[in-house]
Amino acid sequence: MTPDERWRESLGDDVQADWALLPWRAVACVVSVMSWSEQQKHSGGDWRTRSVPHHFGKMVGHAVKHMGGQEMDEESGLPSLAHAAARALMCCGVYLERE
Repeated sequence: MTPDERWRESLGDDVQADWALLPWRAVACVVSVMSWSEQQKHSGGDWRTRSVPHHFGKMVGHAVKHMGGQEMDEESGLPSLAHAAARALMCCGVYLERE
């Protein structure tokens, strides 16, 4: 069973996804980070080829920068926490795509 199948099975039939719970301004900021990264640093969605530990390490790095007072990423000008959130989603995406 894949990780994707496991999480779907664990929810059960009585749990419905409530998309209204998402903080949409934050989601939009994360999309901006991923778009900036795709256009300025990487291309072709190459984040999918990296490992969960790679993305996790980068996520922690962005969180540490935020906690140390660097609220905005120096390269992109976008919030460090949005970079951390993007890396968390990348971790989850890579994990769920594993066989």
